[in-house]
Amino acid sequence: MFPSRLKVSLPAENTKSLILKKGFEPCLTIYPLAEWEKIMGRFEHLDEFDVKARKFERSFLRGADEIEMDSNFRFLIPKKFINELGFKKEVVVVGVNNRIEIWDAETLDNYVADEDEFSALAADMMKASKSNQQEGR
Repeated sequence: MFPSRLKVSLPAENTKSLILKKGFEPCLTIYPLAEWEKIMGRFEHLDEFDVKARKFERSFLRGADEIEMDSNFRFLIPKKFINELGFKKEVVVVGVNNRIEIWDAETLDNYVADEDEFSALAADMMKASKSNQQEGR
């Protein structure tokens, strides 16, 4: 079932359609259809004559599935994702910016930064964010 705290963040239109794909890390990434369409818009700027662009497109889009939630905001995770991502009994649902990630609980523990690493990551990311804002990106 889709977590109620995340339901409110779904756009009013197409609230029942979701795109599921394997994430960059070993997690299931879920995009509301409106967010997925924004991402697909960015693909229009890739050069189809560039071998790296084509390889990226194939890799990113491989295995993406559109699913529909039922009236109670329930959906089934396709078996291919459960098997490939090693979901066991307990999973964790994480809201991340424009997407939702579903992780095997134990696997997520291995991907979360420890305190020192998190501090360094925060400093780097916030500097980059500030720099991008100042450049008007």
